[in-house]
Amino acid sequence: MYTWSFEQSDCPNGRVIVDCTEIFTETPQSLSNKGRMYSDYKSHMTWKVLIGISPNGVITHVSDLWSGSISDKQITKSSGLIDKCEPGDEIMGDKGFLISDMCTPKGIYLIVPPTKKIGKLTKHEVEKTRRIANLRIHVERAMERIKNFRIIQGVMPISMSEKDCIYCLCSLQFASTSYSTISYNCFTL
Repeated sequence: MYTWSFEQSDCPNGRVIVDCTEIFTETPQSLSNKGRMYSDYKSHMTWKVLIGISPNGVITHVSDLWSGSISDKQITKSSGLIDKCEPGDEIMGDKGFLISDMCTPKGIYLIVPPTKKIGKLTKHEVEKTRRIANLRIHVERAMERIKNFRIIQGVMPISMSEKDCIYCLCSLQFASTSYSTISYNCFTL
């Protein structure tokens, strides 16, 4: 079980820490599908999934798997994560989560590391970046534990019709080893 919390950070109203991960898949036959499946980040054909964990380390959000070229912003919008948050909640992500335009109108705060402007980060910005990284590492660890399941290691067949269910079930299994209760967004068991 995790012993960290948002209360110990600058995010006392933290609802979820989010990050995306990618799973390798086969190369599709059609040229248009190749363009959609190709991930510039991984330089490979991938499926992409958004994972969210609660302040106490429980996986609370698992999106469907999307083609590798989808942006973090698009997958966040399509997964319905923002709609599940309430005014005053805080969502923590990395600097690639450019979703403030979706959060701000709903009264949701986006917590991301400060970006370097001209010159260096200030001491305050360096400290804020360190505190955010110390919390974000937990969602990255959860994603790595899920990826330890053999069925999603290597290259996932593109024809695997139940890929969303398989990924969610691996997340469920990970959670059961952490003595957690999970609510999934990608399908109903």
